[in-house]
Amino acid sequence: MRSTFQHVPRADKLLLLGDFNARVGANDQVRQTVIGRHGVGKSNNNGLRLLEVCSEFSLCITNTMFQLQNKFKTSWMHPRSKHWHLTDFVVVRGSDLRDVKITRAMRGADCWTDHRLIRSQFSMRVRPPSRMEQPCKRLNTNALLAEEVRGNFQRTLNHQLEELSKPSEGPPNATTLTAEWESITNTILSIAKATLGVMHKQHQDWFDANRKEIHVILH
Repeated sequence: MRSTFQHVPRADKLLLLGDFNARVGANDQVRQTVIGRHGVGKSNNNGLRLLEVCSEFSLCITNTMFQLQNKFKTSWMHPRSKHWHLTDFVVVRGSDLRDVKITRAMRGADCWTDHRLIRSQFSMRVRPPSRMEQPCKRLNTNALLAEEVRGNFQRTLNHQLEELSKPSEGPPNATTLTAEWESITNTILSIAKATLGVMHKQHQDWFDANRKEIHVILH
């Protein structure tokens, strides 16, 4: 388990579910960041190992974070003692605990198991991956005012579009139409960049030193 967690990027959401056959107890004073104030019973060896892993990777056990009656927290009854225990867990990163709305046991689930079904509700806020894209530069459309540049742009564009207008083999479909459209737009853009160029920002001073008012202050 540790080797798996070590390869999970910190920016990724981590959700750990299952029957761990572990009891983490209710002593929230020992590991306050791992279990909440609403645990059940006492811990066992498997529970201690689970708590150690959670402490190492900043995980928290959501089953212990919500104030519920024990019948809505416990998930398994010991066949001999008939005592109910919490052994099935939903574990998340401590930083993602705010996404968890509730974690509780569902009584009377119609399925072939001696465990109660554990349900957890989330309100996930997933950020899209940031992309370091180059900003799109504006075309120098003012160059079209020059007749020579305008004529060169029109001739080059007409020639390239004639090459692209040759009929393709087979009937058109969504894939071929999308590819043709992308080819046309890329051609127009590349010709415009090569013929017209792009705009370059001109950073102007925030004041004009030649203004009469500024001249008086400076001198």
